[in-house]
Amino acid sequence: MTGVHQLTRRWNRFFFAPDAAENLAVCRILFYGGLLALNWHKDFAAWGQIADVFWMPEKCWPFEYFNIPLLAPPILGLMSVAWKVSLGLSCLGLLTRLSSVMSFVLGFYLLGLPHCFGDLAHGDAAAVLILGVMTLARSGDALSLDSTLWPRSVASSGEYRWPVRTVWLILSTVFFAAGYAKLSQGGLGWAFSDNMSFILAEHQFPPEHPEALIPWGKWMARQSWLARGLGLATLILETGYPLAMFSRRARFIFVPGMLLSVVGFRVLLGPSFFPLILCHVFWVRWWPQKSRVMIGASSQKPHLTAG
Repeated sequence: MTGVHQLTRRWNRFFFAPDAAENLAVCRILFYGGLLALNWHKDFAAWGQIADVFWMPEKCWPFEYFNIPLLAPPILGLMSVAWKVSLGLSCLGLLTRLSSVMSFVLGFYLLGLPHCFGDLAHGDAAAVLILGVMTLARSGDALSLDSTLWPRSVASSGEYRWPVRTVWLILSTVFFAAGYAKLSQGGLGWAFSDNMSFILAEHQFPPEHPEALIPWGKWMARQSWLARGLGLATLILETGYPLAMFSRRARFIFVPGMLLSVVGFRVLLGPSFFPLILCHVFWVRWWPQKSRVMIGASSQKPHLTAG
């Protein structure tokens, strides 16, 4: 039983140790604001104009399981506007609970639509899960219009810690699953073969892959040692990413390393993972814990430790 009690204490300390409301509030501002910026120019109504023959809800299992239909373009247009408004309100922290629920419900549907047509967007699933977490979080208790219009005293609490740690868990699951899939399907050969060379070369030739920002992939594909090194680094970063939840030293290796890897995918291969990059705002300690605040604490710079 002693081991169970120790495990329970560690679990509670990891998820529910008191934390500053302002740290979660900054994550709220950056996450919702960034998601709004990423989707500002997207025309979700256009998906309703595609022929029904291309509608494949099995590509996004919640749509198939709950028999969610494809709505008409005018309705999708209204939902798109409502979603962007709710993201803006969530960012500002006005009617935060209601706006965050709307952001999640509408975002779940709108971000899922492209997947039902086979247009898979990496990072959307993580963004939707985090939207769901934020519906339950008390993210509007500080640095919000709600706290300005209806002021009240706010003390450090585990309510401001568990949402951040849950996002860590979501991201760790996403990246570990990607690494596990590579190892289970290709083994170490995924890295120690010519696999990465083929991937780098393939994404340099339009029209199939016209989005690589620079043509370095052709040269890198010919350097087998470099391509295999990149493949090995990818496996290590993805499978080792969960270590960042428990070790500060690992956090300074795997979180920046994964961010650089995601940016590298965009530059060398073309696929965009901007939602995953945005989700990493939850890894940064934006606000010192109130229990540690001293004179001059407001001048502390953001860092990747989380208390």
